Amino acid sequence: MAATEVRRRKNKPQPSNLTSAVASSLASGESKKEVLTANTSSNKTPTAKYDEYAWFIVFILALSYFILTRSGGGNRNGLLSKLSKPYEVVSSSVIIGDASSEDELQKNKELLKSIFYVQKSKSASDASNELVLTHKLEVIISSPPDVYSNATNTCPSDTCQSLKHDETPFLSHLSSTTWVHDAGLGRGYLLIADAGRSGRIWRWEVGGGPITIGRSLHMENSGCRSGLWVDGGKCPDNLFNVDTEKLGEQTSSSTDNRELMSVTQAPLLGTASIVVELTKDAERPTEGKNLIVAEWGERRIVRVEGETGARTPLVTLISDGSEMRRVYRPNHLMYTPFGDMLFSDSYENDDGELVAAVYRLREAVHVPPIPVERSREAHGWTHTTADGQADSYANVDTLFQTGGLIDGMALGSKHSALFVSVVVKNESGWTKTIYKMPLVDEDEDDDDVQHGNTETAVDREIFHSITSKDCQDSHIEIETPLSFSGSNIAIDEKGTIYVAACPSILLLLSSADGREIGRMRLDDSAQSSSISSVSFGEDGYTYLTTSESLMRIKSRVKGRSIPTNMVLPPSRKSIRRDKRDKQ
Repeated sequence: MAATEVRRRKNKPQPSNLTSAVASSLASGESKKEVLTANTSSNKTPTAKYDEYAWFIVFILALSYFILTRSGGGNRNGLLSKLSKPYEVVSSSVIIGDASSEDELQKNKELLKSIFYVQKSKSASDASNELVLTHKLEVIISSPPDVYSNATNTCPSDTCQSLKHDETPFLSHLSSTTWVHDAGLGRGYLLIADAGRSGRIWRWEVGGGPITIGRSLHMENSGCRSGLWVDGGKCPDNLFNVDTEKLGEQTSSSTDNRELMSVTQAPLLGTASIVVELTKDAERPTEGKNLIVAEWGERRIVRVEGETGARTPLVTLISDGSEMRRVYRPNHLMYTPFGDMLFSDSYENDDGELVAAVYRLREAVHVPPIPVERSREAHGWTHTTADGQADSYANVDTLFQTGGLIDGMALGSKHSALFVSVVVKNESGWTKTIYKMPLVDEDEDDDDVQHGNTETAVDREIFHSITSKDCQDSHIEIETPLSFSGSNIAIDEKGTIYVAACPSILLLLSSADGREIGRMRLDDSAQSSSISSVSFGEDGYTYLTTSESLMRIKSRVKGRSIPTNMVLPPSRKSIRRDKRDKQ
């Protein structure tokens, strides 16, 4: 019985603090209403009142952020972006290519609509051959032109009239771009190569918030550092020493500034081409850690090691008939799915004629890195990764050779065809011919095959041709290999070929038969410089450059992607060479 009473006492609910307080207050003579009112207000929990509306406050904040940073039409999304200075529009339409029949014309029109964002026609019977773009071609980076005087390293007084007061050039001669995906950041960015002076590699990226990260300097002196391969033994200065106080005083317009610019152009000893090294089984072909750089001032192609920063020489010497010569203007770097690297080189022969060729460095992904201690020493090497390694150049094949200048290359369908654009100067101006050729591969199982150093006999066909007479802006002259340094061909995932055909026209061609699908022309205000490169980003934009500007247009398609699961293992010959180098 006693145990039961104890258990009942333990289980008996204790009076709450509020009940105890009320009882105590009543005992002291206060009224029950006053006591309840006072204790209820003193025991309120503030958070309980707001928990019910917290989700609504978070929702309003998130919605406001989306409206300010993401919503809105046009190329610049978000209201915050619209408050900033708008980008300059240099093209707002695309012209449908001529066709032999109404059906073909309609196909061209529909294909252009599947590539660009265009405004809907007001009438179904609209017979206009021009499509108005919703997302237009814009200039996102722009610099005054880099004019140069050998005597003073400043802007000559008679060529400064095109520059604006208080503006100093920072871009010299943009030549190519490449997209890099950073797995750590979870996004990518665009690298822009500058072939002018000693070279710079710029970086353009956009963050995920309301503020654009924009332009930053990724690499300084990217094409010339040692001066060993430059006349005079000194790399040109990358400082643009323009006397900005006198720029506004120049009013003369009697001379065409574009002609003067070709005479007083800054030396081009920078970076002509860049590409991310292909990594086997990577999620993206742009995800590699190493960057391949064509250095004009050092006359070589190097791999900048992502982990150490060392510059491993990949190509320094190539075969010129029976002799070896150092590369002169290496350009247009790209990888095949098998881990080989393609590149071009242009030079003048003993007769003063322009000669250009396409080469293939076999097993480029398997070239071992050099230690960072030897990176500075490697500027003077006439070999690649070790002293006396002359037989390594047997890995370089000559795929294509021609007169003139190669101004672009692109891999075609199934990566078994190569498109090469060649510009040849003639008495009436110039001719640009696009050749299509198969990528001939030799028997990789035969270890005794002597690769390269001779021209490979392949069947090449003329895919498309255009002359200066076909262009309204044919002022561009080809005098030396320095005149055209960009990468003027790219192919999207649909197989459409983009070509900077005329200096201010981007031409779209069908990869099946070479017919013109459409063309985009720069506005008159943007035609002082020619298009120097075209490429695709993984951010939904197609990028174009001129010497002094970076442009982009939002696109519905991406560039053709290279598979990463087809990289071949090193051959037995390569393994033996690596073992020898480590001894």
